[in-house]
Amino acid sequence: MKTEEKVGLWAFSGVVVLAFLSLGLRPPPPPPPRQIRFLSKQLLMGIPEDDSPCADEPVLIWGAAPLQKFANEVGASAIEADALPENLRSAILQEIPQQLYLFGHGQTWVYTSEKCKYFFTDPVHNGLNLDLVKDRYCHLLSCLTAQTLGPEIIKAGAKGYFGYYEPFELVLKVAPGSGRFVDAPVCGDIEIAIALLQGERDLKTIYNRGVARYNEEINYWGKHWAEESCDGVRIAEQEAQMLISVLIHNRDALRYYPIAQ
Repeated sequence: MKTEEKVGLWAFSGVVVLAFLSLGLRPPPPPPPRQIRFLSKQLLMGIPEDDSPCADEPVLIWGAAPLQKFANEVGASAIEADALPENLRSAILQEIPQQLYLFGHGQTWVYTSEKCKYFFTDPVHNGLNLDLVKDRYCHLLSCLTAQTLGPEIIKAGAKGYFGYYEPFELVLKVAPGSGRFVDAPVCGDIEIAIALLQGERDLKTIYNRGVARYNEEINYWGKHWAEESCDGVRIAEQEAQMLISVLIHNRDALRYYPIAQ
């Protein structure tokens, strides 16, 4: 989004607030956060949206939108709290989920939640919250964690880990959640969560399902890009090729690690 568009939106919002105040009314409260979603004993999702401390431009909102769609489709309830570390930890301890599906920025040794706060770190960096992974499937939609943090999650007793060895790529275009084009980069990752919810426990089978879903989307955009639009604008062939490159990159960066022997 261009800077001028941001400023314009902010100014417009300010006018709305002033109009409420001039009538002696208070503006409506913001909707409650829905960044922590859960299916009792099965799945807990962390879906942060605010990455302002560590990103020049908002990024997480483009990945959060399809994840929220998925959470709605499976009927996941919401905890009215931001996905900050203390809230995530409390929710995990309360809901006792089999699968942790956590989205956010990462590095080789750390997964971060809302506002880029550290949630998981490797033992060299104090092993933050690694006690939470024991006997659970840990699924991190985050950059680079497969390099160092993923193996440490397995050593800490997780039943399995899914994550990415390279930076995870998103498409930033028009508006978050504005269609298949924007949502496509996370399709294979969501398939992993679906497989686990369906009771699949063979990690290689789950991984192969994620890869197959990426391949399905790659094939679709190679053949049907001219039929697609994003926010009412037709997709150009160059944009479709860019999306295919993103899908191939994410597919090839996906990793899984089995339980420690």
